[in-house]
Amino acid sequence: MSNTTTVERTNTSRDELAEHICKICDDIKKILSTKNISYGNPDDGFYNFREASRRIENRTDVEGMMKMLMVYVDKHWVALTQNNIRTPELKERFMDIALYSLIAITMIDKEL
Repeated sequence: MSNTTTVERTNTSRDELAEHICKICDDIKKILSTKNISYGNPDDGFYNFREASRRIENRTDVEGMMKMLMVYVDKHWVALTQNNIRTPELKERFMDIALYSLIAITMIDKEL
């Protein structure tokens, strides 16, 4: 006989999902306000990506910057695939991936 406890879960409604995603977006805004200082310089929000691309790819165009951004994102995927849901900073890594995705979308909008 097993001694495991069964936890009964309820489904998350669409409204609850939307509300929680909006809260997460607010959290991502807070992360951006903190990390934005280290993302570049006041005149170039893509400075880190541009400079990494210049040094590694010998180019500063959006394709090179996007490649650098994807490398930054990949470090999170490597950690996540190694430990799956047991990754100690699971939520933070997904928040960073979401923020990098928003930076990528902004890069497409502003640099292409």
